Amino acid sequence: RFGASSFSSHCSCGVAGRVSMVFAKSPCSCPFAVLTLGLEASSAAVESAWRRRSRDCHPDKRPDDPLARAKFQALTDARDTLLDPVRRAAAVAVAQRAAAQSMARDARATRRESGDRAGRIASRAARAA
Repeated sequence: RFGASSFSSHCSCGVAGRVSMVFAKSPCSCPFAVLTLGLEASSAAVESAWRRRSRDCHPDKRPDDPLARAKFQALTDARDTLLDPVRRAAAVAVAQRAAAQSMARDARATRRESGDRAGRIASRAARAA
């Protein structure tokens, strides 16, 4: 549940961090992914997401979970980052850069795939002739 993000497309920056270890499905330490928020989320939305998600992993609520403290700390760090205007601007810049790189990577893969398909069609046509 913690790693699932509907905004994972901008979170492929590859930054290794504590969050990627704690939130096993989360690819990086992007605070937007940790809180499952979009880049345009308001301060109220950040607080609401933090409250909602922290209820599920608070160490006092889950004393048997050895990762509960780390999960809760990762959520708190993400909230603090998104509520600080300077740190949030840096996080948005990283997320936007990662999204651009991801789109470029996808475009290259699509072109490569299209080229392979065209090559296969041409070779079939040549064999058939």
